[in-house]
Amino acid sequence: MPKYIKDTPFRILSSDEERRILVTLNKLNNRERLKNLFLILRTTGFRISEVLSLKIHQVWSGIDVRETIALHKENTKGKKRGRIGSLHYENDKTRRELRKYLLDLEKQSGHLNSESWLFPTRNGNHWDRSNAYDEWLELLKMAGVQSCGFHALRRTKISNFYKSSKDFVLTQQMAGHSKPQTTEGYIYFDVQELHRVNLLSSLGRP
Repeated sequence: MPKYIKDTPFRILSSDEERRILVTLNKLNNRERLKNLFLILRTTGFRISEVLSLKIHQVWSGIDVRETIALHKENTKGKKRGRIGSLHYENDKTRRELRKYLLDLEKQSGHLNSESWLFPTRNGNHWDRSNAYDEWLELLKMAGVQSCGFHALRRTKISNFYKSSKDFVLTQQMAGHSKPQTTEGYIYFDVQELHRVNLLSSLGRP
């Protein structure tokens, strides 16, 4: 089993890398679990431990896929506070894929137990992080993407969210960070670039 790869402090995935990962996933058979894990991580910015511990009722209303995922505080790092993550991404791609994945689970078991794990294993436990990581590394290799840990997806979401919103407080809340210094560590280069653009603008330079 490979050791977890420690991401460089500012490692994020480019849009081209994300595209290659999705293209590769779409070509593979029996990798729906990995595809939905990737999409949820990329869409919500949740930690890998938070996503692997999700239960079906947190994403499925009983009729359709929810528009948001409510993380209970027991799911989160430090178990201090819960938070909400939106599932809207690229014309609702994440929700469409989740709907298909859940309907397949229902066919396999005959029904959807709301208290079952979203990413179950045959022994009834939720998907183990080390096993998920093995599949993730294999996927990156097939996609021609430089190896990185799951946390790179979280950094990518937080960075892109800040670039889009330009709202530091909102970004901190979305990330679930208790300290602003933690959020600063995720978007350091984005903040520096924003300051540079503002400075050039004030000087009347392009």
